Amino acid sequence: MPPSVRRPPLGMPRPTVLSLAPEARVAPAHLFRGPVPSHAGHGVSVRTGGRPAYLHVPFAYDPSRELPLANTARRINICLSGATDPYYYPERAALLSAVRRHQWTEPDVSILPHPGYPDVGHELKHQITGEAYLQFLARHRFAYVEPGREGLEFMRYSECAYAGCIPVGRFPGSSEPTLASLILPLESSNLGPDYQALRTRPRERDVDHVVEYRTRLAAERNPLELTARVTAHWRRQLAAAGV
Repeated sequence: MPPSVRRPPLGMPRPTVLSLAPEARVAPAHLFRGPVPSHAGHGVSVRTGGRPAYLHVPFAYDPSRELPLANTARRINICLSGATDPYYYPERAALLSAVRRHQWTEPDVSILPHPGYPDVGHELKHQITGEAYLQFLARHRFAYVEPGREGLEFMRYSECAYAGCIPVGRFPGSSEPTLASLILPLESSNLGPDYQALRTRPRERDVDHVVEYRTRLAAERNPLELTARVTAHWRRQLAAAGV
């Protein structure tokens, strides 16, 4: 590996990969669930001779986790959470640096570090995880979402909707145009104008925006639809192998 390329550290989230066993005498088939780096999909394509034998399935959306919408309690404007390693998350790291340079934004921004991965031996940095994280997010009007260097769709895109926040930042490569259009701009290179537009945005528009974002996610990340997509994928693989 070239010196300029870093290996992912232990504990970095990796996609679930399922493969049909070779002894089953079927065409190679791989299923990725969750965020998938571009180099992973390329690797599968190479291993299978360039045939379209892999499928990426994003995280399913669970409407039962949605919290009630109560904008009166959302006194803090923006939640900026997650890891800020400049290699994996260059824009998130740049935005955090910009917020700290422009002190006039700090009172309106909550900064929550990534809790770490205690399941692989990391020290847990805080207890704001799972449902407690959703409750924390629900104190904010906006939640910053960003797909990292690889353009991945992390769980935080759904968690933003569960908490009833408006997503700001960047959309992942897997987002459909109608879904991506609901993520409002917040760029490190344009922090002043973007921040001012968010701060002065009429609150009466918030609920409709969140409801539309939830509705889009529920439709485009529907568990039954995703399951049907996986089933159809396996059937195509079996048919190609004559099984």
